Amino acid sequence: MDQIRLVQVLLETWGAVLCSVFALALVLIRKEEPRSSRYLSLILWNVVVLLTCDALAIFYRGGSSTAAWYCTRICNFLVYFISSVMPFFAVLFLSEVLKDHMVALPRHWVVTAGLLEVVSLAFLFVSQWNRMLYYIDDANLYHRGDFYVLSQVGPYFTTFLYILILIQYRMFLTLGERVALWLYVVLPLFAAVLQTMFYGLSLTNIAMGISAIVMIVQRITAKSFLLREARIRIEQERHQKEEMDPSIDERLQKATIGKGNVKHIFIVNPNAGNFSKVEQLRAVISKLPEQDYFIFTTRGPADETELVRQIQHYFVGYKLRIYCCGGSGTIRNVMNGIEDLSRVEIGFCPCGMTNDFLKVFGKDMEKFNHIENLIEGNAIPVDYIRTNHGVALNTFSTGMDSNILNGKDRYKTLTVFGQNVPYMLSMFRSSITTRARDYIIEMDGKDLSCRSSQIIFGNGGVIGGSLYFTENADIEDGKANFFLANERGSLRLLPTAFALMKKQYRRLPLYGKVGQATTISVRRRDGMPLEVDFDGEMVYGYSQWEAQIVHKGMNLIVPKGVMIHE
Repeated sequence: MDQIRLVQVLLETWGAVLCSVFALALVLIRKEEPRSSRYLSLILWNVVVLLTCDALAIFYRGGSSTAAWYCTRICNFLVYFISSVMPFFAVLFLSEVLKDHMVALPRHWVVTAGLLEVVSLAFLFVSQWNRMLYYIDDANLYHRGDFYVLSQVGPYFTTFLYILILIQYRMFLTLGERVALWLYVVLPLFAAVLQTMFYGLSLTNIAMGISAIVMIVQRITAKSFLLREARIRIEQERHQKEEMDPSIDERLQKATIGKGNVKHIFIVNPNAGNFSKVEQLRAVISKLPEQDYFIFTTRGPADETELVRQIQHYFVGYKLRIYCCGGSGTIRNVMNGIEDLSRVEIGFCPCGMTNDFLKVFGKDMEKFNHIENLIEGNAIPVDYIRTNHGVALNTFSTGMDSNILNGKDRYKTLTVFGQNVPYMLSMFRSSITTRARDYIIEMDGKDLSCRSSQIIFGNGGVIGGSLYFTENADIEDGKANFFLANERGSLRLLPTAFALMKKQYRRLPLYGKVGQATTISVRRRDGMPLEVDFDGEMVYGYSQWEAQIVHKGMNLIVPKGVMIHE
């Protein structure tokens, strides 16, 4: 056996072994995988047979034994057969991938691909008698027939059909899927063109093996990403269910000492953005009468949620006024621990970096800094946001601001130059690097699906400390204001960011859609999880979000004399 034949046999043998390992793995986990993975497994098994048969055909080429005679003919037939049907399986696989993203491919696409394959196979069967595609001579050597090109007609047209589908439905696929699906067709097509002009190495078969491996690697990579998002979500839930400090029980038992019907509960987050303010606040609260005033300090992320649940259990029958001393995330976590928000009164003593929600009160926002004013204040009914993944007071958003929040930790060491330096650097970086995504959006029953770089659905009017997306914020009207930024990339997103920062409300329609709504449903077309900024806290792992404004559903404590500013 010459050196070229030996190299080809070894390459195809190792390719068949590698593809069989991946195919077997998909078979073993088929119950946990979508239907598209079953078609990918079928493609891999076909590649295994293809590479094995081609390697055997090459190995026995020119052999004089009876085994060589039969093996050469059977293997060459199977190589032609599988090469003809592989493009059809590719169309079926692409159809199932689209179904994974809840997109149904019209049936005529698959039927057309099937008819083309029937024609291709008809040529193959006829060729067994008239040698039009290939033949094997008396020396047991393979030769192409005069009409070999006809063997490529069916696969070529089916591949062309596959390309048309890929182009037309590309927006429903992730970037990784698009790259893998394109390579799946480009590599074998390029190899087939070369093989039409000359042969020696089975370039098309080798290319099919490589492209199939690329497909499975992409599928594994995407699965790993989803698992990472799931682990993040599980970790968030684990923090919420952590056991509370045993000393809490002792402090709660003292509630029976007080004679008042109203219990003032102060939940202090020592890790809020303004640490010095938190310490000053604790000093003030500690001087209050102990019998009806209780101070609790959180221990970790989302600790407020479980803490509030325990507090409600111990203070059954009492009127509760809960003061959230922290940032936007603190009050959101407290709200998520209360089953019926209309039965308690909640105050917000801002200790965070931005405290965006309170900006609806204009200049009166300063009065919320004094805890004495809050204690003497009255509660007013206000709107809040309820979603299928929790509640929030200010905003639900995804896009550029999510990237800002994610990137802020990258520059946290620069806080020595100022508390806002990491945020400003992250905002500049995100305005340049944020990519637009294809979203399926429905608001109040209307389809507003678009490709956007920023989605904001807000009860308030400010997000991220300095992005003002509406001048009509009203927390009592039962409506949310929304902003859907246009598709803008690279430096083109900077004007949008500057318009939001400079409160150029009249220019916002130039950069996206603005309006009001009471409900919103959002998901990415590619089905991937959203990275959501939920009142200044990042939430991962959910691909479908549904939110609505609950009209005057909670009681917000405001200092005396404070008015809501529109």
